[in-house]
Amino acid sequence: MLFLGAREAEHRRGTATMGELSQRIYRNLPPPKYFLEVRGADHFSFNNRFSDRPGARRMSGGEAQFELIRRYAIGFLERHVAGRDGQDLDRDDPYLQRYLSAQPLDTPRVLPKSP
Repeated sequence: MLFLGAREAEHRRGTATMGELSQRIYRNLPPPKYFLEVRGADHFSFNNRFSDRPGARRMSGGEAQFELIRRYAIGFLERHVAGRDGQDLDRDDPYLQRYLSAQPLDTPRVLPKSP
């Protein structure tokens, strides 16, 4: 499972953007694999340790982004570690700017973007 904050997708790392690097990483991962680009998220959105500080709150998005990240990460662990349904992985969310997944012996699928 690979997450990217949409607000950092155009940040450059060397000659490539974070979005380009993330796509390359996703393409080279074996299935099962998931790539989620979180609308309104940035680097700090993936660690709520700093969320009580005003500057970090402005950079990190809000509770909606934290909840999406938690929900999909738990869904991944439920499905691929615990062997349960992990049904959150099968639904779209308005805070997902992009959501790709591929399962073993499966064709990649793209869930439609939320309005």
